[in-house]
Parts: sequence; C-alpha cells; structure tokens
Amino acid sequence: MTIRFRTISTQNDVTFPLKVILSSFEGFKIPEDTYTFSRNFMKSATAQQLLDTGIEAYEYVPAVIEPSTDPVDYPLNAVQFFAMLEILGKTEAVDTAIDAIPDTTEKAVAKAKFKHSVEFNRDDPLFAALAPVVGLTAAEIDTAWMAAKEIR
Repeated sequence: MTIRFRTISTQNDVTFPLKVILSSFEGFKIPEDTYTFSRNFMKSATAQQLLDTGIEAYEYVPAVIEPSTDPVDYPLNAVQFFAMLEILGKTEAVDTAIDAIPDTTEKAVAKAKFKHSVEFNRDDPLFAALAPVVGLTAAEIDTAWMAAKEIR
C-alpha cells in the first residue's frame, strides 16, 4: 500500500494521532486519500516505524495552493499602479479629487501617498474615499487591480 504524504507548514501547528484523515489544513483542502503526519515524524521514522503505522512506502505530494483572487493580497508597485490609472484614464481625475479634499492635512497625506509611495495596497482607505469621486466602483477597481498586478 502506498500512502500519499503531505508535509505541514510548521511542525508545531498540528498534533494528532496517526492515521487521522484531515479534510483541510489552514484553509487548504487535503485530498481524501492523503494522510497527514508531522514533518518531523516522516524525517525521522525508521522503516519499521513506517510499517507499524501501515505505510509500506510513501511519496511526497506538495501542497496545492490556489492563487488568491482577492486584490488585497496583491500590493502594486508604483509602475503597476500608475499604469493602471493611465489605462483607466483616471490620472487627472485622481489629481483633481485629491486637490478637492477640504482638510489640508488629509490632502497633504493623499498627495504624498500618490507621489512618493513605492507600494500601493488595495485596502488603503484612500481608495474607498476617492473611488466615487473619480467615477469608479469597488468592483471596477478590483478588476483593474488584478490586471495591473500582471504588469512587469
């Protein structure tokens, strides 16, 4: 019998009896035919210990991690961000919206962020505040953001 083996990201995260089938670990689905053991056990187990647990042979199967579809997980660098604004045709609208911020401190912070940031995060509250002013919905920004992350 061959049992597929998947390592756990950290040895101390999970302790459980051998031969317990997990359906997921840290949000990732584990195939039903995969037993999960601590990495330390598989590194140090003797052939007899493996046989005693019913393992005649094992293969390492790397974790299958689906890429995130949440733009919050993808910060944009300055080139990606400003290219996104140009593609959307919103560069001037953003500048105008920032100039229209009535509070001088908030305006100064917004200008500094747009002129000097090397990384832009989708969950920055400034985007939520400026989006309706420049005529973009959250969904439109999310779509543009996910496309911009691919710019190299």
